[in-house]
Amino acid sequence: MAAESNTIAGIDLGTTYSSIAWVDSSGHVEVLPNSEGFLATNSVVFFDGRTAIVGREAAKAALLEPDKAAECFKRDMGRPYYNRKVCGKEMRPEVLSAIVLKKLKQDAERRLGTVRDVVLTVPAYFDDCRRKATQDAGKIAGLNVVDIINEPTAAAICYGYGRAAGADGEKIILVYDLGGGTFDATLMRVSGGNQFYTIATDGDVMLGGKDWDQRIIDYVVADFQRNVHADLRQDPPTYQELALRVEECKRTLSKRNSVTIPVAYAGRRLGVPLDREKFKQISSDLLARTQSTIELLVRNAGLTWNRVDALLLSGGSTRMAMVREMIAKVTGKEPDTSLDEDLAVAKGAAIHAASLRLGEGAAPDSGFQEATATKLAAIKHQNVNSHSLGVAALNRDRRLANVTLIPKNSPLPATRSQAFGVSAPNASVVEIKVLEGEAPLADGCIEIGTCRISDLPHGLPKGAPIDVSFSYSEDGRVHLRAIVRALKRGAFVEIVRPEGLTEHDLERQAQVVSGLEII
Repeated sequence: MAAESNTIAGIDLGTTYSSIAWVDSSGHVEVLPNSEGFLATNSVVFFDGRTAIVGREAAKAALLEPDKAAECFKRDMGRPYYNRKVCGKEMRPEVLSAIVLKKLKQDAERRLGTVRDVVLTVPAYFDDCRRKATQDAGKIAGLNVVDIINEPTAAAICYGYGRAAGADGEKIILVYDLGGGTFDATLMRVSGGNQFYTIATDGDVMLGGKDWDQRIIDYVVADFQRNVHADLRQDPPTYQELALRVEECKRTLSKRNSVTIPVAYAGRRLGVPLDREKFKQISSDLLARTQSTIELLVRNAGLTWNRVDALLLSGGSTRMAMVREMIAKVTGKEPDTSLDEDLAVAKGAAIHAASLRLGEGAAPDSGFQEATATKLAAIKHQNVNSHSLGVAALNRDRRLANVTLIPKNSPLPATRSQAFGVSAPNASVVEIKVLEGEAPLADGCIEIGTCRISDLPHGLPKGAPIDVSFSYSEDGRVHLRAIVRALKRGAFVEIVRPEGLTEHDLERQAQVVSGLEII
């Protein structure tokens, strides 16, 4: 198929696997294979000098030289560095993610020609710092990130896109999204197959399939040590190979009741048996965390399971039998398995990207067939914020409290204003700590950064009011605006992020990534 001039792509930037998709002129949504022929690319980077290997070959190379490889760095988004050194150096998770994104871009361009505009997906429970880091990764990769979209929302859009408009009426659905590294639960109202309104969301950015893998690894290590009296963790290549085998064994347990995991170390070979019941037993607390999340989500939304019409599964880890059994038991309903768990998010991102390309109407020069343009232009969605937005202020006990301005699960976009007084006469700067989270005290929340209002006019008295508007945009990002009330004029406002990248940093890191050969 010839490349289309209006190509815009959707990318599911996953913890363990990533995919890129697009919508062709006829409205068909296609996930593009990488250069190795696979629809999903391992989110693993292996460094060989000035060459960065991404994907399955990177995972294989990491078996022999794990110190040159990085994986699961999505969990470190929003932090200053990946949790361990790579090739003896500290690396930012944005840079590692950018390398994966550039690999996806390169492979997609073999089919589509130039790809620059993209929509990136993020877990619904990502805070502002993690969302900015994801956007920064796109910039470092040389992409124009036109939007970011929550992964459960993308899955729901994929679900609705294949249905005839109006065929299903209005439904309330729960999207249970368990990926390799993160978990999201989102309640949505879907109307006519093209209107998607988020009711509430919750999740855990440190819970995913990798944690189930680790339980199997720990079980095998303990069994081997008990029978052979040797610790597999003492040999990194052997331990890394076990991790790869465990992932395959977990998939096998989704189809069969039992599996034997082969292990060879210290001149001994052993087959460690594992069945579904034992697997469920050793990971019961992980499953319980997802169960409590969905139960609390529905209860806090003022709903009962009778009001939920469909249970949508997204993310490869939802294939585990224990997940489907738990959902059916808790809700009294069988989950909908019509989505491709691994690719639905990428497809939904591509559909959203195509609808953005059309703007408010079905432009005749969009490159889409008329019926497709009309269908895409009709898609609308509205999200909520996954964390409350507030500021730090001293309470009666002289402790920094979290004063909530925009409560969690407010429909987006949302804006609230708060008046602050200058702390001293002739002050030129006012600083306010901006927080995300529900904890009553500031130290229990995520500090996005410091809101700095500067270049204030000379002569302002102590306590002179400055009205600050705090807002969440539709993509869940935080924005600020300030007005000096006495003068009715705006003031310069910025969020100083202690661990984020500046524009200069982004340019420098982009040069580093552009200097790598990525294969």
